[in-house]
Amino acid sequence: MAKTKKQKKSEKKSKVATSTKPVETEAPAPKKGEFQTVRIPLKQIIDPPKYLIARDSLGNLDELRNSIKRDGQIQNLTVRPSKKAGVYELLCGHRRRAALVELKEKDALVTIRTDLTDDDRALGFIASENSADSRFDLAPMEQAKVFKRLYDSFGADSSAAGKVAKYCATTSNNVRRTMGLLDIPKDVRELV
Repeated sequence: MAKTKKQKKSEKKSKVATSTKPVETEAPAPKKGEFQTVRIPLKQIIDPPKYLIARDSLGNLDELRNSIKRDGQIQNLTVRPSKKAGVYELLCGHRRRAALVELKEKDALVTIRTDLTDDDRALGFIASENSADSRFDLAPMEQAKVFKRLYDSFGADSSAAGKVAKYCATTSNNVRRTMGLLDIPKDVRELV
């Protein structure tokens, strides 16, 4: 008995519906000021402009790599949309991304932050994420460079240290003291 067009169409629909092949869909981009947590390919994550990279060194990744291998990625990377379509700039999680790459992972859990498109705000967020409460603090010189960059962008006047402190969740005295490290001779800086 020959099947009608309607029967063939119905069979075709049910085959598609019962397929076990995973379907990849792209999540809609979050609106300005919203956050979104998604899994994206690591190849879509690029470094931000150089002045937004607070770390001079990633340090030893053995412990982090072993933790990810054993427990999976526990903490999301933080990214913001890039000016280039389809890619994101990494703001926080450079060590995690490096460990994921070394483990040959293809993708990563990320939190997309559309509220951090302003570079000064992003830099303040990076500094506060790497404050004393984090597992792997910025080195004092790295923190001094971040503070100085923000200080200069706020006009380097008498109120600038207070603005940096507010952005970075610290005190203005800490900002001034930490920036003072930049006045140390270069050969001594390497010891700090």
